[in-house]
Amino acid sequence: MGHRGMTIFSLLLFLLLPVQGQVTIFPVVDRAARNEQVEVMRVEVKESLTVIDFLFHPSPLSGENGNWTCVDRSTYITPTGREERLYMIMAKDISICPKMTKIYSDEKEPFTYRLSFPPLPQGVLKIDIVGRNSRLEGVNLTNMANYPPADSAPFRTQEAFLRFFYARLDSLDPIEGLWKLLVRRQHYMGAGNYLDEEALPPTVVAIMRKGDVFETYDDTGRNRREYFRKLSGKKGYFFRTVYPEVEGEASAYTIFSGPDRFYLKYELPERLTHYYLLGEYLPGTRMIEIAEYRRVQLSDKETGRPVFDLSRDSSELKDPSPFGGR
Repeated sequence: MGHRGMTIFSLLLFLLLPVQGQVTIFPVVDRAARNEQVEVMRVEVKESLTVIDFLFHPSPLSGENGNWTCVDRSTYITPTGREERLYMIMAKDISICPKMTKIYSDEKEPFTYRLSFPPLPQGVLKIDIVGRNSRLEGVNLTNMANYPPADSAPFRTQEAFLRFFYARLDSLDPIEGLWKLLVRRQHYMGAGNYLDEEALPPTVVAIMRKGDVFETYDDTGRNRREYFRKLSGKKGYFFRTVYPEVEGEASAYTIFSGPDRFYLKYELPERLTHYYLLGEYLPGTRMIEIAEYRRVQLSDKETGRPVFDLSRDSSELKDPSPFGGR
């Protein structure tokens, strides 16, 4: 598997697993000085640590000689405009000076490394990262006040979701239910120069009413931070999803090919595209996702019977009241 496949798989795991702290992907940097080969790829602010992943861009002029690099033990971070220094406590995948790590410009995998620092004070939205060979000033962190925690669903398995929907067959909106989601990600250079396409692993999502919108959840109940809103006087729905890690969003309108299948097409935020491509990213690169939703049937079309055993109790079922009335 190439580095793009590994990167996408790693990011999918990161997005699907519970976020452990405040995460920012490819943050905006006010000023980079002394070393343009180093780029901040990801910052995670935890209660116990501040973890920063870097992307190193080897000089193509080095040829077969490669690039030598290291991180100085005195590297520190500081909230921008303040005096306190939080010194590096751990380095991963890079040598601590005077030992050196050699990187070649023709490596198939991009060179990344991780530095860990003490935790930041609460409420910090900009930091400086200062080392012997680099200084990054005003690294902008995601303001999580703009992305409050999203409620999870009261169900934790596909069967629990199916039972919930089956019990409400007569009152469900056409878009509500359990859906198999297939996503194709297309890579473009500029406005319309198609480069390649890849299919992401299929997933299962639940779409459920909450107030005047329909929110989506994975099949373990995690809120996917996206919703559908029915179009007034028209057939179809408006879709919006947010990506707190890049402070971006995407939106689209549904295209139905039948009652049990619909499509979405939307462009990913630039910083997320950068994260997916890493070393292959160039300014102006675009990524389009085409999402196909196929309904998971609640009952057998011939017999009308549910696709699960109603006689078996499910300990996964809980009070569905958080989703509001109809």
